Amino acid sequence: MNFVRRVISTLTSLFLFILLLLVCDKKLTNKATWKRSNKQEFVEDYSDSIVVTKFMAPVLPLDAFEENLTDDVNNGYVIKQSAHENDNDTRLISRAANDTENTQPDQKTCNPKRNVVFLRTHKTGSSTLQAILYRYGELNNLTFALPEIGSNLGAPKLFHPRFVRANSKNKRYNMLVGHARYDKWAFSVTMPPDTVYVTILREPGDQFQSLYKYYNWFNRFGVSLPEFLINPFLYYNKLERDSAIESALNPNLFDLGLERKYLNDRHKISQHINKIENNFNLVMIMEYFEESLILLKDLLCWDLEAVTFLVKNARSMEGRPLNDEDLDRIKLWNAGDDLLYHHFNVTLWQKLNQYDRRQLNEEINTLRERNEHLKEDCVKGSKSKTNGISASRVRSYTIKETKAKNDTCILLALSNDAFQIRAAKRQFGKHK
Repeated sequence: MNFVRRVISTLTSLFLFILLLLVCDKKLTNKATWKRSNKQEFVEDYSDSIVVTKFMAPVLPLDAFEENLTDDVNNGYVIKQSAHENDNDTRLISRAANDTENTQPDQKTCNPKRNVVFLRTHKTGSSTLQAILYRYGELNNLTFALPEIGSNLGAPKLFHPRFVRANSKNKRYNMLVGHARYDKWAFSVTMPPDTVYVTILREPGDQFQSLYKYYNWFNRFGVSLPEFLINPFLYYNKLERDSAIESALNPNLFDLGLERKYLNDRHKISQHINKIENNFNLVMIMEYFEESLILLKDLLCWDLEAVTFLVKNARSMEGRPLNDEDLDRIKLWNAGDDLLYHHFNVTLWQKLNQYDRRQLNEEINTLRERNEHLKEDCVKGSKSKTNGISASRVRSYTIKETKAKNDTCILLALSNDAFQIRAAKRQFGKHK
């Protein structure tokens, strides 16, 4: 009898234990499901052209996708979904949609950050931003990582510390703003651990037109841009690709460190975009340059005066504009850069949406007023001249005779090559 009671007691305990496990498992499953359903995810698929853009944010371009757009009221995104809904290709998940951190620091408590890497991309307004950083570095006696010769830090090779001119006074540098292709390890051993990483992108349709003219690809390929776009691989494969300092395919991804052999690989492109998001503090957008500068100013805890500017190295608007079909072909050819641009346009507006809209507009207007005042006060005129490497025209400035000794005006109008020479003289005593 006692044996039967013990068996019943044991079975009862086992039953209760199993029941408890089932209840706990159900709760955990429900909790996980709730988290997944409430987690704002931003998904883009390179192969199927899934494009996700911030709802109500001015993202470019959307017109070509209007017929496929659907509003997702719950998470505030506009989504273009391809027909291949069951595709198992790798999808890019952006952390930006879950980033609720306010990007606007308390100006009363933060300290200015002086260690900055600006990863330059081509024909994206990067010369203007480089000039801002050069000026800040000179005014604050900061140390620049300078090339041994020329203005490139090893391109088209990935950046390596050996490309930096040795500085006997400092093992590390405050700023690296020259043209260099991104390599995480190389930058981390060259720059301090607290370095802020920044880059800038431009809408691929406009950028590629500018690149085609700037690099004089008409002579290299032997055809106009519209002709090139009819069959771009035909001309691209004729290049000695590894010898070129630039890429005619997805140039931004190339500048940001993606190897040439992966520039048409959807999986590698998605992985690389994720890598960029993880490793860069701010990706600016040229079409919203002033808004991006406000973000940069606050990220670095600088004052507004530090980011005033004159446009540098601007391309003259010459030649006939492309039609919509050609613009679509550019974005199809540079689909990786198009994906990259849309992704970081979203992250930019998520950061900007953390701001009080009125305050942001006031800061932008103040920046414009100060830029206009400095231009009126300092600049005698501007002119275009032929750039040494291409048939493009770039803008330069002459300052008024009455401001010839005014440091503010001199630094504002100074070319980036001149900034580099001054930095070399300051750091080494002479320019090599």
